[in-house]
Amino acid sequence: YFVFTENAKKLYIRMFSRKLNWIPLSKLNYPEIADDLLPYLQELIENGLIFCDDNLFDLEEVLNALSAPDIKLLAKSYHMVTAVCQKGQLVQELLKKCQQMSTITSMFGSNSGGVAKKMLVKAKKFLNGIYKLRPETRKVFVRVMMLFSVVNTSVDEDSGNGGQGQLFQMLMVNMGKVIYPSYTVDKVHNIFQEREDVIRFEEALQLESDLLHCTLRGSWDKAYEIYLEVEEKSKLMEANESITKWNNDLPDFLRCYTASSVINRLLSIGVEILQRRKDFSGAVDLLRRLLSQTTYNCSHRGYWWERLALNLDAHLKEPLESLDAVAQGLSDSYVRIGHRYALYLRAENICQRPRLKLNDKLQEFHHETVEETPKVYIEGRVLHQDVSTNGTKFLTEESYADGNAEDMTVCGVEEYVMGYYKKKGYPSGIHAEGSIVSTLFGLFFWDIIFMTLPDAFHSPFQALPLDLYSDSFYSRRKDVIEERLVKLAQSSVEDLQILCEETWSSHEGSQCVGLGWERVRSLESVKEIIACMGGNVLSGLLARHARCPRHTRSGFPDLTLWNPHTGALKICEVKGPGDRLSHKQILWIDYLIKLGVDAEVCH
Repeated sequence: YFVFTENAKKLYIRMFSRKLNWIPLSKLNYPEIADDLLPYLQELIENGLIFCDDNLFDLEEVLNALSAPDIKLLAKSYHMVTAVCQKGQLVQELLKKCQQMSTITSMFGSNSGGVAKKMLVKAKKFLNGIYKLRPETRKVFVRVMMLFSVVNTSVDEDSGNGGQGQLFQMLMVNMGKVIYPSYTVDKVHNIFQEREDVIRFEEALQLESDLLHCTLRGSWDKAYEIYLEVEEKSKLMEANESITKWNNDLPDFLRCYTASSVINRLLSIGVEILQRRKDFSGAVDLLRRLLSQTTYNCSHRGYWWERLALNLDAHLKEPLESLDAVAQGLSDSYVRIGHRYALYLRAENICQRPRLKLNDKLQEFHHETVEETPKVYIEGRVLHQDVSTNGTKFLTEESYADGNAEDMTVCGVEEYVMGYYKKKGYPSGIHAEGSIVSTLFGLFFWDIIFMTLPDAFHSPFQALPLDLYSDSFYSRRKDVIEERLVKLAQSSVEDLQILCEETWSSHEGSQCVGLGWERVRSLESVKEIIACMGGNVLSGLLARHARCPRHTRSGFPDLTLWNPHTGALKICEVKGPGDRLSHKQILWIDYLIKLGVDAEVCH
């Protein structure tokens, strides 16, 4: 690559940043590189970095590379109707036509493969040059990007997503459109011990991408095939003592960037795949296997215990075994917040079934008392679903106010509820959910988030320390976090606003996970919220987040409402008809009430 001409390098990078598909010459238009790209394409071909049409033998790939007008012309040559067909439909029809013709010719003893070959030759005549990156050499560049910024790595061969994100990131930084915070990279541990580790990690990420695509599309049979491949890789890695020892020696928050951790995550998805296949015994066995180790993805253990208890109880009809799983889950130090509550409720449900006669057993399980959630109910006129295409829409109270149908205005459910509370003495409000807490956390803990610690930062492009969503975040900063929380609780509103303003003015626009500079509207809005909260409430909110960011970042109520004139503050979760609070939402509201905040759910 380094011995190529400058223009050939530029052209390769341009092609690298596009989808991994065959690209017709007509769609390679980079006048800033050169008006005539053919010499540089030839240079890349001769050096083994790209393919040309000499390497294109797949009929479907050729058809997909053709333009819509060319596809129509090809279809017409086979006497097909093209008037109402889209390009994708015509491609499928041509492939079907080819298959039908092949079947007919084979019946008469002719060479059936010749039909596809003839269509391929005919289709390629429409192409005036077509090119594609060689996957083998492209992977080298993907791995380089991955090593440069492993925290931002994703791999998807189908869409060609592998390295482009990092390239775009560098471009935005160079243009000054994206600013990362100032911090010190103190890299103590290498994540990968050898080249094979990098390749295994890349392959695992590709499997993850493939599996997630299948689950999103509902292709559960294909997902099961990938799961079986994951199982094989998992067994091979577990048997490799070198891999196991290396991973065990890594800090827990760096293990998520190993192939073994990715494979373990995919086994977790395998639980749902097995459940979809009604293989509940298999799902239980897999869950027990996942729970038998505490090396990888310990933050998932609450979910695993919860699913194990549910499968044993609801599907395998083993309530006593389910209770045993609940007991083990509640004694597991990795099980936090919402999952603990869900496990306790499972035990409560089982023990209160009259036929089981297990009432006395409930005292063996403990969860701190959860306050009853205050509720309010309001009504609104819903726009007919045929008219509203983007979720439930409500007619505002101003609609038809003067009897004129042209005055009709609609809004979402949260906006409608904010209108209700506006009349109840809360003129200011924001629909930001947990962004309120994470934004306040960023503003008051900026220096602690980005403080210098071993392995917290491995790359110049990080919006968070690598340990943020692990137990290590709090344990490695415990003293300074607790000191900051005490300071916030004891500070006056004026001092809190000054601290907030100092961070805002120094770092506005810089990337920081969870800090929504635009979502919170303005510095003045944040200062008003701080004034309504006061030091004790602010400190209490941020204490819950700082001690366990991973498990408290979701579940915070939808609306934060306040009155800058009276100092009133209300936190409200909005639920439509039939919606229920999640366990995390229940616990957030419970925490807010115990903190002295006016919190409720609005149905």
